[in-house]
Order: sequence, then C-alpha cells, then structure tokens
Amino acid sequence: MSTEHLLRRTAKHSLFYIPSVVVPAIVGIVLIRIFTTVFSQAEFGYYNVTLSTLGLIKVFSVAWLSTSAVRFYAVFKNKNKEPVFFSTLLISSLVSAFFVALVAFIIFVAISHQIQPQLASALRVAFLACIFISFFEVFIVIFRAALFPQRYSFYWMMYVIAKPITGLLVIFLFNIGVQGLFVGFFITSFCLDLLLIKKLRLIHFFKLGNISLPLIKQFASYGFPLAASNLSFWILSLSDRYLIEFFKGSAQVGLYSVSYAISEKTLQFAYMALMLAAYPIIVENWEKHGDRTTQKLISDLTKYYFFLFLPILVFLVVLPREVVLFFSDREFVQGAVVLPFIATGTFLYGLSQYVLKGFELYKQSFSITKIALAAGGINIVSNILLIPRLGFLGASISCSVAFLVYLILAILGARRVMPWLVPVRAVFSAIASASGMGVYLYFASGWIDNIFFKLALLVPTGLILFLLLLWATGGFTKNDIGFVRSCFKSENPRQTPHD
Repeated sequence: MSTEHLLRRTAKHSLFYIPSVVVPAIVGIVLIRIFTTVFSQAEFGYYNVTLSTLGLIKVFSVAWLSTSAVRFYAVFKNKNKEPVFFSTLLISSLVSAFFVALVAFIIFVAISHQIQPQLASALRVAFLACIFISFFEVFIVIFRAALFPQRYSFYWMMYVIAKPITGLLVIFLFNIGVQGLFVGFFITSFCLDLLLIKKLRLIHFFKLGNISLPLIKQFASYGFPLAASNLSFWILSLSDRYLIEFFKGSAQVGLYSVSYAISEKTLQFAYMALMLAAYPIIVENWEKHGDRTTQKLISDLTKYYFFLFLPILVFLVVLPREVVLFFSDREFVQGAVVLPFIATGTFLYGLSQYVLKGFELYKQSFSITKIALAAGGINIVSNILLIPRLGFLGASISCSVAFLVYLILAILGARRVMPWLVPVRAVFSAIASASGMGVYLYFASGWIDNIFFKLALLVPTGLILFLLLLWATGGFTKNDIGFVRSCFKSENPRQTPHD
C-alpha cells in the first residue's frame, strides 16, 4: 500500500471525523460566549478548576485503558477474540472508574474545609459524573480502533452537545449555579453509556470466564506509562489553574481560561480531526509494512499539519484582542494578552504528537512519560516563579516555554527510535507564507474599527494570501492539489461493527 494511498485514506477518514471536531468547536465557542455572560469571572474560574480536576481524574481512570483499546483491538479482532477483549476491557474500566473516583472523593473530604462552597458543590457532582464519563470515553474509542469514524463522530457529537444543554437546563430550572453544568455531565454520560453498551453488544460479549489477566497486564504495561504521560500533559496544560487560584484567585483563573478555551476550540480541536483519523491508520500500516513506510507517512502528515494549522496560529497571535472580543463577553477582554502564548504552546504540542509516534509504535511509552515529566516540571517551577509576579500572564509564558521544551526533547529522543523526517521545504514555505500573512493582518487590522467586520474581512483575505504565498514559495505543488482532489473521490463502503 503506497504512502499516497494511506494519506488519501487518512484524509477521507478525517472528513468523517470533521463533524466530531467542528461541532464541538462551534459548541465550545458558543459556550464561551454564554458562560462568560451567565457567570462572573470568579464563577467561570470555579467551572474551570472543576474541569481541571475532572481532567486529572480521567488521567488515572481513562487514559491507560483508552490508549490500550486503540492499540490492541485490531490484534484481538484479527484473532476472533473479541469476547476476551471486551470482557476484559469492561471489567477493567468499571474497577478503574470506581476506584479512582473514590480516592478523589476521600482526598476532597480531607481538604474540603479549605475550598470555596460553590466550588466544593461543583466538585462533589463532578466526582460522581466522572464514573460514567470514564466508561463512555473508554468505549467510544472502539469505533476509532475499528476504523469506523462515522460512528465515533455521531456518538461524540451527541456527548458534546447534550452535556452543556442539559447542564444549562438544570441551572435555569433549579437555579443551582455552576454545579448544574456537571449534573448535565452526569445525566448525559449515563444515558450514552447505556447506548454504547447496546451498540457494542457488551452484554453479549461479557462473560466472567473471558476476563484475561494477561490482557489486563498488557493494558497496564502499555497504558500506564502513557497515562503517566497524560498526567504530565495535565501538569503542562491544566495544573496552572490551581496555581493561579492559589496565588491570584478565581477571577484571574476565569480570565486565563477564556483565552485557553479559545485556543483549544480552534487549534487543538482542529488538529485532533487529523490525528483521530491518522493514528489507527499509522498503527495498521506499522503492523503490515514496518517503519520505513510509516516514517514517510508521518513526515507527509507533518507537512499538512503546517499547511492547515499555521494560519490559525497566526490569527490568534496577531489579533488576540479581536478574537477574545468576538468569542466572549467584554468583561473578559483582559485575558487577550495571554492568547498568543497559549496558542503557540498548543501548536507546538500538536506538532510534537507526530514526532512521538515512533515511541508509541515501538511500545516505548515510558520514554514519552519522561519527556513529558521533564517539561511538566519546568512548567510548575516557572509557574511558581512567574505567577506571583505576573499573574495569569506568567502562566501563559510558562505554558509556551514548557511546550517548546516538550517538542525539543521529543525530537532529540525520537532520533534513537524512529527519527522524525522533517519536510524541510514545506515547513520553510509554510513559515514564510504565514509570516507574510501575519504582516498583512497586523497592518490591515488598523483600518477597520468594528470587530465583526474586521474579522469578516481579514479571515478570508488572510487565508487567500497564505495559500497564494504557499504556492509562490513552492510549498503547495500540483501533486498536493491532485492529492486533495483524490481525497474527495468515493471509496467502497464498509460494514459497520455489529450491524
């Protein structure tokens, strides 16, 4: 199977994943506007501290199983051992979710007297919700592992849309504040868990005799180091909320979180569409053809990463105030100062995911953990030094520095496993084109005062300029145009699982 064919297949699957990324991004952007209108800066801070806590819980209850499910599903399906796989995954996920939630609640009870009452109420609901959220996020990845992106997109969109709608209904009907959002999380994840159990026929597959202790050990040996890596990523991306809360209070958490959310809903959600499709195909190609073809595939994917997401980064860096005013209430515009730093860090993190694929394929997940822990340690130390002096701006500087270190360490470490082949010409062309686009945006933005008209004009013209410069500098060739066209050609339909 040629690299070009694999790229086309990845691109086509990415198209199916686009709804699961675009819809959550749109919902998230709309929610930024709604939440910053409904909640005060402090209440928005409570919401984000609770989200960060939920993210930490999922690191221990979800991460090791969801990554293992993607990695090992194809192996057991090819051997016609799906009952063993599903029985083992089901019992592992239930035990993991309940145990981690219980430990988190015990820690919460021990320190609850030091927590603001409204924040404490939100955390209590989140601890219960995380059990059902964990189960959902483990089993939805089966559709990814089986290369059925339509199913994955459908359930993920239901999840992302229903959570906030249900939460807002609870808030307005019962007037219970921020914790009402997490009641919505609980109700939504519980209902979708029942749907997944039925669709994946887990009751049909599950038998106590099918539970495999060796498979649990495989899950653990592969997943725990990656979970530790996710813990390090949590330190990199979410722990700063606690430090801002500790040093500067909930209002600054709210200001900081608005810019972070905008960055997530644009850059991070966008590159996830490509990676959601790419990773199972990378694994499948690795199993069949080895490292040479896979290395070239990853290099080509890197090229399109720069083409697709560098323009988004330029908009966030050059027009941060306009972007924040467009997406949130004016009360939160002070947070615009951190958007360039956070967006840069998010872009660097997305790029590092391609560099690190060699470690994942060679099952050297602990190496990723060491890299992430080193970068996470730098993030914590720099946050402790900078937040007391610069407030949430210091946290954003620490974020970008830590992700830069993460990328550098990933590149250096990957050289001894499966070196990252940099598409040099394409990268330089993309950077030059983005620079020209940035200069245009900087000077043109002073001509129009109205925020909406300014973005309506500059976004399309900036993208057109980027594409023209990309073509002029030789980054985007006729072969790339032919490749893009071929991605929209139909391919033979496949059966969906358990139909």
